[in-house]
Amino acid sequence: MKKTNSKQLKNRILLLTYIYRSLPTIYLKTAAGDDEEKKKIHWIVNNLVKQGYVLQKKTKPVEFIFIHLSQKGYNYVVKKILKNPEKPFYRHKESRSLLKPIFNHSFLNFAFLWHFHKKTPSFLTPNIRLYEDSDINNCKVLFSYKGKDVLISPDTIIYLPDTQKQDFRKAIFVENDTGRETYKTIYQKMIEYLALAEDGMDKNKLSSITLYFIFLSRRRMKRLFTDRDGFLRYFDLYNKTNRGLEVRMRFLLKTLQSGRFKIYLSTYNHEEPQSPYSFRKYDLTKYLLEKEAAWKNFLS
Repeated sequence: MKKTNSKQLKNRILLLTYIYRSLPTIYLKTAAGDDEEKKKIHWIVNNLVKQGYVLQKKTKPVEFIFIHLSQKGYNYVVKKILKNPEKPFYRHKESRSLLKPIFNHSFLNFAFLWHFHKKTPSFLTPNIRLYEDSDINNCKVLFSYKGKDVLISPDTIIYLPDTQKQDFRKAIFVENDTGRETYKTIYQKMIEYLALAEDGMDKNKLSSITLYFIFLSRRRMKRLFTDRDGFLRYFDLYNKTNRGLEVRMRFLLKTLQSGRFKIYLSTYNHEEPQSPYSFRKYDLTKYLLEKEAAWKNFLS
């Protein structure tokens, strides 16, 4: 945040809360220019709470103080700041804000969007679309794969315009793991995304897919993605997943080699909320060929 007067800072905080829906105040402090601005932010947030523009709640089990808009704050942003009450970005739902607790899953959704915002501010154009999974009507992808209807529900979706292909979008999908998902669940998710990249991109007007997997534990990330006894063991020649999708290896590898589908991994760094992620590219092709060298024949 650039140095600014109190009214401008108040409006920026309210607008950020509107964009992210739930906003941990610790992140506002990471955006402050200096200690004086941190104090000003703290004072403004307290006043917004007292005046009824925002409400507060804590995350579970990691305790962070979040603020979210009350109906009064929502109306102020839409009418006074955006000046567009007829077509708001979303409708305010008091029940969702008050009743749904913020767990690690929701926190990681926020942290990624904040990270993306700071790393790529040039992408924040009027044509960008950001969804997180509290918006169940939009945070999903539907397609048909070999006669089966497939529904993918990422934790976060970002659609960016493609300047080279009009009417197409670049898709960013985020999957947050908080320790509950099994190897097989991760494998099945990967297969679904690969099926989308193989056969569902044109139908959904997608020119590329970037898939981010985010973990709370570095050890779990390693065991799930790089160990031979992790989810890699579920890949056989025809990728049979019981009641899941069946993707033939020759199509799967060619999809991975196309360059239109990329995978990145990271864990959340609690100690540096201002820079929570250090993503590295995950080369699934490399690990599959290490598992079975004969599969190289499918790439020729």
